[in-house]
Amino acid sequence: MSVYTQYGDNPEIALLQKQNAQPYHELSGMLNIAPTFGIYHPVLMAGVRAQFFHVNFRGQTIRLDKPIGIFRFNNALELPFKIWLNVDFSYRTAGNAENMYLEDTWQCDLGLYKSFNNDQWTIKLQCNDLFSTAQSNMILQSDIREIAMEKDWDTRDISITVRYNFNTAKSKYKGTGAGESQKSRM
Repeated sequence: MSVYTQYGDNPEIALLQKQNAQPYHELSGMLNIAPTFGIYHPVLMAGVRAQFFHVNFRGQTIRLDKPIGIFRFNNALELPFKIWLNVDFSYRTAGNAENMYLEDTWQCDLGLYKSFNNDQWTIKLQCNDLFSTAQSNMILQSDIREIAMEKDWDTRDISITVRYNFNTAKSKYKGTGAGESQKSRM
Protein backbone atom coordinates (compact mmCIF):
# COMPACT_ATOMS: atom_id res chain seq x y z
CA MET A 1 0.00 0.00 0.00
CA SER A 2 1.07 3.64 -0.32
CA VAL A 3 2.82 4.94 2.80
CA TYR A 4 4.47 8.21 3.78
CA THR A 5 7.60 8.05 5.87
CA GLN A 6 10.14 10.60 6.95
CA TYR A 7 13.05 10.75 4.53
CA GLY A 8 16.31 10.32 6.41
CA ASP A 9 16.81 12.69 9.35
CA ASN A 10 14.93 15.62 7.78
CA PRO A 11 11.36 15.88 9.17
CA GLU A 12 10.50 18.33 6.39
CA ILE A 13 10.86 15.72 3.65
CA ALA A 14 8.44 12.82 3.27
CA LEU A 15 8.87 9.83 1.01
CA LEU A 16 5.81 8.29 -0.64
CA GLN A 17 6.37 4.65 -1.58
CA LYS A 18 4.65 1.30 -1.86
CA GLN A 19 5.27 -1.09 1.03
CA ASN A 20 3.93 -4.44 2.10
CA ALA A 21 1.27 -4.04 4.77
CA GLN A 22 0.53 -6.11 7.80
CA PRO A 23 -2.07 -8.82 7.17
CA TYR A 24 -5.67 -7.81 7.80
CA HIS A 25 -9.13 -9.23 7.26
CA GLU A 26 -11.79 -8.07 4.86
CA LEU A 27 -15.42 -9.02 4.46
CA SER A 28 -17.37 -8.46 1.27
CA GLY A 29 -20.76 -9.46 -0.01
CA MET A 30 -22.71 -8.86 -3.20
CA LEU A 31 -26.33 -9.34 -4.16
CA ASN A 32 -27.54 -9.35 -7.77
CA ILE A 33 -31.13 -9.23 -8.95
CA ALA A 34 -31.84 -9.56 -12.67
CA PRO A 35 -35.55 -9.79 -13.53
CA THR A 36 -36.97 -9.42 -17.02
CA PHE A 37 -40.06 -7.39 -17.87
CA GLY A 38 -40.75 -7.96 -21.55
CA ILE A 39 -38.26 -5.79 -23.45
CA TYR A 40 -36.80 -4.29 -20.24
CA HIS A 41 -33.90 -6.12 -18.54
CA PRO A 42 -32.76 -4.36 -15.34
CA VAL A 43 -29.91 -5.61 -13.17
CA LEU A 44 -29.55 -4.30 -9.64
CA MET A 45 -26.37 -5.04 -7.72
CA ALA A 46 -25.71 -4.02 -4.13
CA GLY A 47 -22.62 -4.85 -2.17
CA VAL A 48 -20.53 -3.97 0.82
CA ARG A 49 -16.81 -4.19 1.47
CA ALA A 50 -15.59 -3.88 5.06
CA GLN A 51 -12.02 -4.17 6.21
CA PHE A 52 -10.72 -4.70 9.73
CA PHE A 53 -7.52 -2.70 9.64
CA HIS A 54 -5.57 -0.32 11.84
CA VAL A 55 -2.47 1.82 11.30
CA ASN A 56 -0.10 3.82 13.45
CA PHE A 57 -0.67 7.49 12.81
CA ARG A 58 1.08 10.26 14.75
CA GLY A 59 1.87 7.92 17.63
CA GLN A 60 -1.64 6.47 17.95
CA THR A 61 -3.34 3.40 16.57
CA ILE A 62 -6.35 4.34 14.49
CA ARG A 63 -8.99 2.00 13.08
CA LEU A 64 -9.77 2.24 9.40
CA ASP A 65 -12.90 0.12 9.24
CA LYS A 66 -15.67 2.25 7.75
CA PRO A 67 -17.39 -0.03 5.18
CA ILE A 68 -17.85 0.93 1.53
CA GLY A 69 -21.18 0.38 -0.20
CA ILE A 70 -21.20 -0.42 -3.91
CA PHE A 71 -24.34 -0.05 -6.01
CA ARG A 72 -24.97 -0.63 -9.72
CA PHE A 73 -28.22 -0.26 -11.61
CA ASN A 74 -27.87 -1.46 -15.19
CA ASN A 75 -30.79 -1.02 -17.55
CA ALA A 76 -31.06 -2.78 -20.91
CA LEU A 77 -33.95 -2.04 -23.21
CA GLU A 78 -34.55 -3.99 -26.42
CA LEU A 79 -35.59 -1.50 -29.08
CA PRO A 80 -37.04 -2.26 -32.53
CA PHE A 81 -34.73 -4.00 -35.03
CA LYS A 82 -33.03 -5.81 -32.10
CA ILE A 83 -31.09 -2.75 -31.05
CA TRP A 84 -30.19 -2.66 -27.36
CA LEU A 85 -30.04 0.55 -25.30
CA ASN A 86 -28.06 0.41 -22.06
CA VAL A 87 -28.20 3.04 -19.34
CA ASP A 88 -25.98 2.07 -16.42
CA PHE A 89 -25.53 3.85 -13.09
CA SER A 90 -22.87 3.10 -10.49
CA TYR A 91 -22.32 4.58 -7.03
CA ARG A 92 -19.72 3.93 -4.34
CA THR A 93 -20.21 5.29 -0.83
CA ALA A 94 -17.46 6.83 1.25
CA GLY A 95 -15.37 4.50 3.40
CA ASN A 96 -11.97 2.99 4.08
CA ALA A 97 -9.79 0.96 1.74
CA GLU A 98 -6.32 0.03 2.99
CA ASN A 99 -4.92 3.15 4.71
CA MET A 100 -7.18 5.56 2.81
CA TYR A 101 -10.54 7.17 3.34
CA LEU A 102 -12.28 7.33 -0.04
CA GLU A 103 -15.04 9.83 -0.68
CA ASP A 104 -18.18 8.77 -2.52
CA THR A 105 -18.37 8.82 -6.32
CA TRP A 106 -20.85 7.98 -9.07
CA GLN A 107 -21.12 7.78 -12.83
CA CYS A 108 -23.55 7.05 -15.64
CA ASP A 109 -22.76 5.19 -18.88
CA LEU A 110 -24.89 5.05 -22.03
CA GLY A 111 -24.62 2.57 -24.90
CA LEU A 112 -26.28 1.27 -28.07
CA TYR A 113 -25.63 -2.26 -29.36
CA LYS A 114 -26.68 -4.03 -32.55
CA SER A 115 -25.73 -7.44 -33.96
CA PHE A 116 -25.95 -8.61 -37.55
CA ASN A 117 -25.92 -11.93 -39.42
CA ASN A 118 -26.61 -14.18 -36.38
CA ASP A 119 -24.12 -12.33 -34.13
CA GLN A 120 -21.29 -12.63 -36.64
CA TRP A 121 -21.03 -8.81 -36.77
CA THR A 122 -21.67 -6.51 -33.82
CA ILE A 123 -21.42 -2.77 -33.43
CA LYS A 124 -21.48 -0.87 -30.16
CA LEU A 125 -21.60 2.88 -29.55
CA GLN A 126 -20.67 3.69 -25.96
CA CYS A 127 -20.46 6.89 -23.90
CA ASN A 128 -18.75 6.38 -20.54
CA ASP A 129 -19.09 8.78 -17.60
CA LEU A 130 -21.76 10.78 -19.40
CA PHE A 131 -21.90 13.57 -16.77
CA SER A 132 -18.14 13.60 -16.04
CA THR A 133 -18.66 12.81 -12.35
CA ALA A 134 -16.06 10.06 -11.79
CA GLN A 135 -13.68 11.29 -9.11
CA SER A 136 -11.24 9.77 -6.72
CA ASN A 137 -10.96 11.97 -3.64
CA MET A 138 -9.13 10.41 -0.73
CA ILE A 139 -7.26 11.01 2.50
CA LEU A 140 -4.22 8.81 3.02
CA GLN A 141 -2.97 8.33 6.59
CA SER A 142 0.41 6.81 7.22
CA ASP A 143 3.02 7.10 9.96
CA ILE A 144 3.31 10.84 10.65
CA ARG A 145 1.74 12.17 7.45
CA GLU A 146 -1.76 12.74 6.20
CA ILE A 147 -2.35 13.77 2.64
CA ALA A 148 -5.58 14.69 0.88
CA MET A 149 -5.74 13.98 -2.83
CA GLU A 150 -8.39 15.08 -5.28
CA LYS A 151 -8.35 13.36 -8.64
CA ASP A 152 -10.88 14.48 -11.19
CA TRP A 153 -10.64 11.75 -13.79
CA ASP A 154 -11.18 12.67 -17.39
CA THR A 155 -13.06 9.44 -18.06
CA ARG A 156 -15.81 10.80 -20.28
CA ASP A 157 -15.35 9.21 -23.67
CA ILE A 158 -17.22 8.00 -26.69
CA SER A 159 -16.21 4.81 -28.44
CA ILE A 160 -17.40 2.75 -31.38
CA THR A 161 -16.56 -0.95 -31.39
CA VAL A 162 -17.06 -3.11 -34.48
CA ARG A 163 -16.51 -6.81 -33.96
CA TYR A 164 -16.46 -9.71 -36.40
CA ASN A 165 -16.57 -13.30 -35.12
CA PHE A 166 -14.80 -15.87 -37.31
CA ASN A 167 -16.10 -19.45 -37.51
CA THR A 168 -19.14 -18.92 -35.30
CA ALA A 169 -20.58 -22.26 -34.20
CA LYS A 170 -23.85 -23.08 -35.89
CA SER A 171 -24.83 -25.69 -33.29
CA LYS A 172 -23.74 -26.78 -29.85
CA TYR A 173 -22.07 -30.15 -29.21
CA LYS A 174 -24.73 -32.52 -27.96
CA GLY A 175 -22.55 -35.54 -27.15
CA THR A 176 -22.88 -39.16 -28.18
CA GLY A 177 -24.21 -40.67 -24.95
CA ALA A 178 -20.89 -42.38 -24.13
CA GLY A 179 -21.49 -41.95 -20.39
CA GLU A 180 -24.98 -43.49 -20.35
CA SER A 181 -23.74 -46.98 -19.40
CA GLN A 182 -21.78 -45.54 -16.47
CA LYS A 183 -24.76 -43.53 -15.24
CA SER A 184 -27.08 -46.55 -15.37
CA ARG A 185 -24.43 -48.67 -13.60
CA MET A 186 -24.42 -46.22 -10.70
